[in-house]
Amino acid sequence: MASKITSAIINPTLTHKATVIFLHGLGDSGHGWSFMAEQFKSMGHVKWIFPNAPIAPVTANNNFKMPSWFDIYSFNNLNKQDEEGILNCVNIIHHLIDAEIAAGISSDKILIGGFSQGCMASLFAGLTYPKRLAGIMGHSGFLPLEHKFPESLSSFARSIPIFLAYMNNDPIIPRALASASAEYMKQKLLLKCMDKLYDGDMHSPTPESFLDMYKFAVSTIGTA
Repeated sequence: MASKITSAIINPTLTHKATVIFLHGLGDSGHGWSFMAEQFKSMGHVKWIFPNAPIAPVTANNNFKMPSWFDIYSFNNLNKQDEEGILNCVNIIHHLIDAEIAAGISSDKILIGGFSQGCMASLFAGLTYPKRLAGIMGHSGFLPLEHKFPESLSSFARSIPIFLAYMNNDPIIPRALASASAEYMKQKLLLKCMDKLYDGDMHSPTPESFLDMYKFAVSTIGTA
């Protein structure tokens, strides 16, 4: 499955020293998030990879086919999760990381993240990848498949900084779910998770949360 994934790629303007892999949310595309490379242009040493999800039917949307990293059974019960689909997506992310390492980038210079579905998959992928990553950056999501932890944690997971942003009145990902997930990662899994709540009633970043993602990225992989 990983070999069929295409990505919007923004190459570094300077010597390639770090990579960011960022996954979009349901119904979106990698190109839909490629503006990050321009907004974060002080990071000229970074290669940006914005993968495109496969087109698949989504149960919660009456089986309508759309870009989706995994199935969503119900927007009213996000605890019922597509385990097989999530693990397939995690495999895709791990393959993308492997490719960057094979190209000469140290794993601790690779930052992964995503929005909504992409956030969920990135959290699981980062915590289970068998090498130390630079960080995990998520917005409007939560850690899926909690029952697989802590057993699935890699030996490096507790050294990886995590940033999770979420909205006060998000109509898709409830604040309580994102907050509870952050507490679970901090208190139960003992991870280096920093979470932050933002005012708003949209399922999207705000200028403030976007700026904080930039600051987190700089703190993990630096500027040019």
